[in-house]
Amino acid sequence: MKSNITELSLLEALNTARGIEEQLSTRYSQFAELTKNEVVCSLFTHLALECQKHSDMLKELPYLLGEAVDLPYRGDFTPRRLPEIRPVIDQQLAVETTFKIVKEHIAVEESVLRYYVELSRIISNEKAVGRIQSLIEDERSHHEMLGRLTSELTDLYGEQLTMDYDN
Repeated sequence: MKSNITELSLLEALNTARGIEEQLSTRYSQFAELTKNEVVCSLFTHLALECQKHSDMLKELPYLLGEAVDLPYRGDFTPRRLPEIRPVIDQQLAVETTFKIVKEHIAVEESVLRYYVELSRIISNEKAVGRIQSLIEDERSHHEMLGRLTSELTDLYGEQLTMDYDN
């Protein structure tokens, strides 16, 4: 049976996670600018700031780990990539697109969470593990916030959400 273990150093694994966090921060900032709903804007702004904080934390981890960053990652999981976004044309499409974006970002946040959990199992430096545990707690919170937003969008626009979101 073939192994699915990724051929990355721990430093490369951390840089991969950092890149995803930076992309998420940019994307959430864009969503905050596009929405007219103050609550949704506030949520996306909060998520953008959190993701930037995560990127900064991940930038510090190699210094805490020292030479351990050269060790193989030995993980079999890498975070899911961000979905592409098409331009919004009308209100109906805006609602459907927002719903789809939130659902897809829930999947990305879940994958980043699993990635951090896996990293926490292979890192032995106490300070580094503490930082990763903070990332895990934040990702769980992000997942919860996006889940609530999905529920609210479903309550408000349920009959209008006609697109297939599992693709």
